[in-house]
Amino acid sequence: MSRAIPVVIERQNVNDETVVLTRWFISLGAPVEAGQLIAEIETSKATVEIHSPAAGFVRFTAKEGDEIAVGQEFCFIVQEPLSSASAEAMGLDSNGSVTDRPASVGSLVERPEMSHVEPKTPNSRDLERIPKTATTRFSRRAAELVQKYDLKPEMFVERTLVREQDVRALLNDSPVQGAESYTTGLEVNATATCTVSSPTVPHRVERLPARKRAEIRQISFGVGNSVASYVTIACHTRGLKRALQRDVMLAGSTGAVVIFEVSRLLRKHPTFNAVYRSNEMCVFDQVNIGFAIDDGRGLRVPVIRRCDQLALSEVSTKMREHTIAYLEDKLSPEDLSGGTFTVSDLSAFDVSHFSPLISGDQSAILGVGSEVFLPNAAIGLYHLTLAFDHQLSDGRTAALFLNELRLRLEAYESASGAYEPDQVAHLSCTRCMRSAKQLADLGGCLLRSAFPDGYICSVCILGY
Repeated sequence: MSRAIPVVIERQNVNDETVVLTRWFISLGAPVEAGQLIAEIETSKATVEIHSPAAGFVRFTAKEGDEIAVGQEFCFIVQEPLSSASAEAMGLDSNGSVTDRPASVGSLVERPEMSHVEPKTPNSRDLERIPKTATTRFSRRAAELVQKYDLKPEMFVERTLVREQDVRALLNDSPVQGAESYTTGLEVNATATCTVSSPTVPHRVERLPARKRAEIRQISFGVGNSVASYVTIACHTRGLKRALQRDVMLAGSTGAVVIFEVSRLLRKHPTFNAVYRSNEMCVFDQVNIGFAIDDGRGLRVPVIRRCDQLALSEVSTKMREHTIAYLEDKLSPEDLSGGTFTVSDLSAFDVSHFSPLISGDQSAILGVGSEVFLPNAAIGLYHLTLAFDHQLSDGRTAALFLNELRLRLEAYESASGAYEPDQVAHLSCTRCMRSAKQLADLGGCLLRSAFPDGYICSVCILGY
C-alpha cells in the first residue's frame, strides 16, 4: 500500500479545541494538485480554507458537518486511486459521501510516520503498555487522567486521538477506583454533556455557530471549576461624570477609569488576580484585564496586558483600538488570550445590576451596571458586582475590594473641584510631590492611590 499523507486540522485560534468541517470542494478519490483548495472548516472566529499539501488522490475520513479535534486528520492524500473495496470499508455511499467515520483509520491507510511514536505525555513511561504500533494518540490532559485513574489505554484503541472529554466520558459511565474525588478542584467536568430528552412540543433544531460554542466552552470551564460568590455595592455617579467633564483622556467612556482603578487594586488584592488549581492558588505575575464586547455579532473579551503599568490615557487608547478591531473583525488570538481578570459593563443597556460569569483560568469578574435614581433623589447611583471564586477568597475581602474601588472612583469628584481647595490643600502627589494648589494652577487634580498608598496626580497618571 502506498504511503498516505494525512491532512491535519491545525490550530487557528488559541481557545479552539475543535472545528467543524463545513464543505468539501472535491469528491472522494478525486485527483488533486499540491496547493489545491479541498475543504472549508469553521472555527470560533471565521471560516478557513484547507489546501492539499501534495498531489495525489483524496481519501475522506470525515463528512460535512463533523466536529473534528485540532491536531486530528480529516483526510489523506494517497498516490493510488481509491478502489471500490476501500470505499466500502470506509463507509462511503455511492455518491462518495462519508456515511460513518471508520473506527480506525490506521487499518485503511499506511501511516509510517506514526508507527514508532509514543504518546507525548509528562509521564510517558507510565504508558509503556501501549503497543509500539498503536495509532492512538493521547492529549496531555487525557494522558494525565489515564494515569491518575489507572485506566488501560486499550480502552481507547478505537480512537485515533483521545482527548480529555473522551476520558471523562468513560469515567462518568464506568466505576473507577478513586473516581469519587474526580469532582474535586479542577477535576470538575466542565466539558461533559448531559443527556437531555427532546421536547414534546413541535420544534426545529438549529446548530449553534462555532464562536458561540467556543464561548460556551470557555464559560463552562470557568463556572465548572469555581465556587462563585457575589458581592454588590452602590456608587454615586458624580465622580465618573466629573472625570468626563474634565476630559481626562477618556474619549467619552468611563470604562477606562474603571479598568485603570481596578488594575491598581488587583496588586493589593491578588486573590482576584489568580486561578484555583487542585488545592493551590496560582497568582498571576501580570495584571491583564479583559473587557467584554458584544454588539450582537458575538461576545469577545479583548485583553489589555500589564494594565497596572499603563497610564489612564494608554488604557483608554487600548480600549479604543480593541473596540475598532472587534467591529472590523480583526481581533487576533493574541488580543483575546492571557486575561487574568475581566470587566463586563452593561451600563449602556439600562441594566441596573447583574451576576457576571467567571471566565476560564480566572477567579473574578467585575460587573458594571447603569445609572439609576432613587425616588426624589438628584444624585444617580450605579452598581458594581464582583463575582469571585470562594475557593480563593471570601465575602469580606470582596467587600473591602469594592469599597476601596468605590472610594477611588468617587475621588474623581473631589479631585475635580467639587469641594473647596482648602479641604485638599495639605495633600500632595506621592510621585512628583506637587501640592493640590500647584496642580489646580496646572489644571490637574489629585486621585486616591491604592498602590502605593496615598494620592497620585493626573499629570503623573497621564504619563507626562
